[in-house]
Amino acid sequence: MNKRAAKKNYPIDQCRLYATKSPADLAARLNTTVAILEELAKDQSNYKIFEIGEKKKRKIEEPKPKLQRLHAHIHALLSRVSTPDYLHSGIKGRSYLSNAKAHIGTGALIKIDVKKFFPSVPRSAIYDFFFRHLRCAGDVAGLLANILTIDKHLPTGSSASTLISYYAFKDMYDEIQRLADEHNLTVTSYVDDITISGTGATRKLMYEVRRIIGQYGLKTHKAKYFAARRPKVVTGVVVANGAVRLPNRRHLLIKQDYGKFLAAQTSDEKLSVLAVLISRVHEAAQIDSTKWLPKAKELQFIRRRLFREKNLPIEKQAVCEKVAL
Repeated sequence: MNKRAAKKNYPIDQCRLYATKSPADLAARLNTTVAILEELAKDQSNYKIFEIGEKKKRKIEEPKPKLQRLHAHIHALLSRVSTPDYLHSGIKGRSYLSNAKAHIGTGALIKIDVKKFFPSVPRSAIYDFFFRHLRCAGDVAGLLANILTIDKHLPTGSSASTLISYYAFKDMYDEIQRLADEHNLTVTSYVDDITISGTGATRKLMYEVRRIIGQYGLKTHKAKYFAARRPKVVTGVVVANGAVRLPNRRHLLIKQDYGKFLAAQTSDEKLSVLAVLISRVHEAAQIDSTKWLPKAKELQFIRRRLFREKNLPIEKQAVCEKVAL
């Protein structure tokens, strides 16, 4: 195992933030000053707030660069702590795809979404994590909770929110894991999605999991039960016949983008469509590399040719390719 891989796997009591004794101690561990930490904790104007989505609007609370860097630093420190096998979000080497693959061939399946998860994670739960699990002093836990929240809840656009949301409700996830273990089931968590599969995954168990989630002050929606032989959509991936495949909806989006590309009249229009299309095809290649990777390479070749035709500098090409991927 290389040093980088080994670095990511240690118990929580070895975390850099563990047992932080004072704001001055915290500042030293985060390579900053108490004044900067207090400024970022108090000033809610350190967020850029906007909406995304065409039909269904979603509010984004994105920390501005200075605060986002601090969030990223906190996330990096926490991401090196060992986590249970059921967690697939916010962890290097795991993803929505590994989350889906965990349920290949495991029988019936239930899927539950936590409603408006990040806005439902209160400051008090974050404080409790730092105070009770990380053993930080009360004023340190309060300072970290203020730094990581906006209007006393977890922001939707922070680089730390995915992992913090898990730690804020770790007791809940562990309780669901124990319930799954009692029934010999596979359970995974990916941000606001909780998936449980196996022969004992029943509607009755689904109601029990929803009851547990409710006890922790969260609301659920989109709770679904899938019979063993039925294809199942798990975190945007179809699980069926002992394998994973791309959902029809994503096939359709790729087909539509190909149509837009063929209809584009100018190089600028083609490059604009390619930026989205290549991203979609690369994502599909993660699920089925045999089918989609050649298409991704072909599209990249076309994009490079268009770059050359436009005589874009190498630096500009690299930026465009990074954005597209």
